[in-house]
Amino acid sequence: MAKFDELDLNVLHELVRDSSQSVPKLSKKIGVNTSVVYSRIKRLVKRKLIQRFTVEVNEELLGYAVSAFVGVNVDAKKRDKAIEGLREIPEVREICEVTGRFDFLVHVKTRSLEQLHGIVSEKIGLLDGVTHTETFITMKEERRIPTYELPKS
Repeated sequence: MAKFDELDLNVLHELVRDSSQSVPKLSKKIGVNTSVVYSRIKRLVKRKLIQRFTVEVNEELLGYAVSAFVGVNVDAKKRDKAIEGLREIPEVREICEVTGRFDFLVHVKTRSLEQLHGIVSEKIGLLDGVTHTETFITMKEERRIPTYELPKS
């Protein structure tokens, strides 16, 4: 495991909260020289702790009001083909291979329950290799900003 220090975690914490903030603003918040913060960010990217800077979209404002998780079981011999098919569905946001009664949990965002039904029954359910699905509609979502700590010595 790569070595990171408290300054790295402070920079990371602030960027996770808002990666659009300028380096001078960030350096002022954490009380460190701008050039030091800039070089730390470059180093964190180079060491692949920061993999990319991105935008978090409020999909509800674009009409994606329904969020669901679909438990998917697949024929083990057709696993890769099923994953490939899931990747091609625009409404699929995330595919997680899991332990338990499902092979995958698939996060889906749609504009309506009717559209969700179509995605699950006409797209996911008909993929080559998919043997069973079970849908869990999200009643309420709460996102947390993660916090990170250095490992205890």
